[in-house]
Amino acid sequence: MPPPDLLKQPPKLKGVFLSITLPSGAPATDEQVERTIIQGLHTMPAFNGRLRRDEIWDLTAYLHTLK
Repeated sequence: MPPPDLLKQPPKLKGVFLSITLPSGAPATDEQVERTIIQGLHTMPAFNGRLRRDEIWDLTAYLHTLK
């Protein structure tokens, strides 16, 4: 049985930039999304050193298309 603090489903990212805040409560800005990708948050692993800067920018740009 998974620990109780793990989400049963990942947060929905569709329309993530249409809201004022991210599912974590942080501001829905490119900078915050990139920081979350790099540093990780809660059960999301950090991708620092695993993704190049341009890949992080591409991922952030892709999230903007999910409406």
